[in-house]
Amino acid sequence: MTSSKRVQLLVSTMKRKDISWFDKLNSSSDAIIINQCGRKGKTKITHGPNNILWIDSDDIGLSKSRNMALDNATGEYLVITDDDLEYVDGYEEIICNAFKKNPKADIIVFQVEGIEHTFKKYGNKEKKISYLSSLHVSSVEIVMRKNSIKKANIRFAEEFGSGAKYRMGEENIFLFDCLKSGLKIYYEPKVIAKLHLNESTWFSGFNKKYFLDRGAVSRKLYGDIIGLFMIVVFAIKNYRKYKSTMNIINGLRNMTEGYIDYGKDT
Repeated sequence: MTSSKRVQLLVSTMKRKDISWFDKLNSSSDAIIINQCGRKGKTKITHGPNNILWIDSDDIGLSKSRNMALDNATGEYLVITDDDLEYVDGYEEIICNAFKKNPKADIIVFQVEGIEHTFKKYGNKEKKISYLSSLHVSSVEIVMRKNSIKKANIRFAEEFGSGAKYRMGEENIFLFDCLKSGLKIYYEPKVIAKLHLNESTWFSGFNKKYFLDRGAVSRKLYGDIIGLFMIVVFAIKNYRKYKSTMNIINGLRNMTEGYIDYGKDT
């Protein structure tokens, strides 16, 4: 089987009427496209070298989109994809070679470059991803073995992520759940895609909603007791980032409110 047939993109998008935008991804892989558009439907499309399963969904929320893609996935290696990415030439070979080199890996985290400006600063050495380092991983850097995820029955937490009640943290929660299930995650210092750094769909500044959501994420990730401690750590460690818009007391108050609110949901 060729690399392009072993790799499958899981694409989340919204309100699309046709497939013309797909070419911008520079994809030579098969793909599943979840188009949240207020209607339901499922169509198989052949588009150039790509065999595409196009699913229209009336659900709302990024994590619901990710889970629907996982439910329909058939590829060996599944690539979390947003519609503002451009994959580099040969990305399938990079992915397949990384998993061949590291057969114990259930998930590999790759590099993604920003197009308009720097996305992240990456290390240049391979490493195993821990709970702590997983907090710095973005969803579009993640490639997973389908069989590992299916066997462990890992899914995205649908109350978190863009379009959900709590608008952040879904990829970190996903990776925490993978690690708790014994899955092995590694970092490979190779670029697989470039990202258009447009205005975020969820981050609108360090406002009250941001801190409410941050408190909920803390409880989900760390549990009832450690979650409270991590709220304090976050408030102190990141104070320089948000001090122009909120003082530390209000930041703590709002995160605690979100922490309590999430406790009511569980």
